[in-house]
Amino acid sequence: MPKELVEIRRWKQLAFSFVGLLAGNAFILLYFLLNAIQTYFYLTRDHVGAPGQVIPQTFQLFILYGICSLIGWILVGIPFSLLVPGQSIARLSWPFWILAGALLGPLAVLVMFSILSRGHLDGSSFAHTGFYWIISIAIAGIAIVVYGAMLRWEIRCRAAR
Repeated sequence: MPKELVEIRRWKQLAFSFVGLLAGNAFILLYFLLNAIQTYFYLTRDHVGAPGQVIPQTFQLFILYGICSLIGWILVGIPFSLLVPGQSIARLSWPFWILAGALLGPLAVLVMFSILSRGHLDGSSFAHTGFYWIISIAIAGIAIVVYGAMLRWEIRCRAAR
């Protein structure tokens, strides 16, 4: 069967986008843990602070980021994966996937900020939020690259049948 005629079911697209979200969150967990291990060794070397609390606090912070990324996926990722056909995403090259992630991640943060501020966004709503935007770009970029790769894999497997 030609690849152009292969149709991907919506539930598979949702499952693939969720796996992408898990991959993005796994990257952020790895990033946080590497920084926590580095901080642990610095605190131990300098005999300051509580080095034993660094790793548990990192997991607590990751849980908060994981919950927020799940909410962002519900608000932006699910509609994106349901509205945009899988074939059109699979046809794009990976730099466009990264660009889409760089746009969708901050969009999710903006939607969450507008919901939390009840639609009254002003300059103070975005004070000290730079790290959230960067993390959202990383999570969404990795998520959509994994999502696109899984869509391509599914199209190739179904076309080979």
